Amino acid sequence: MVSKDTTKNSYPGPERRQHPRISLDTMVDIVLSDEEYFFDFALNFSARGFFFETEKNLTLGQEVRVLFPLPLENWVYQATAIPIWHYKNPDENNYTLESPEGYGFKITAFASEEDQQKIEAYMHNPPDFSQVDEIV
Repeated sequence: MVSKDTTKNSYPGPERRQHPRISLDTMVDIVLSDEEYFFDFALNFSARGFFFETEKNLTLGQEVRVLFPLPLENWVYQATAIPIWHYKNPDENNYTLESPEGYGFKITAFASEEDQQKIEAYMHNPPDFSQVDEIV
């Protein structure tokens, strides 16, 4: 499901996001090198970043290649991104969906101008999933 993220930022400082964010679950491939990659879910996106749910240890600032689709699109976006912050639930025995472990990624470059234009348009006007039949 896609929705505009209207929740308050839990970060205690001033809001630093420069782009609107939408909540959605989509699979993202993270390519660390030609021989090492993994995938998991991104839980929200903006035109310049996303939150990636994972328990894998990543190095903050390490440049990676990311590949991801967005719901209702027949397109795989490719970009370069860096993890800029990490959240780990301090109580490992109390996992909640509201506070999954993961990384905030900043997209530093898209593979093409077309990718950048398409994702900016998608984020500006996300699809209305209330009009879509459930897929079984």
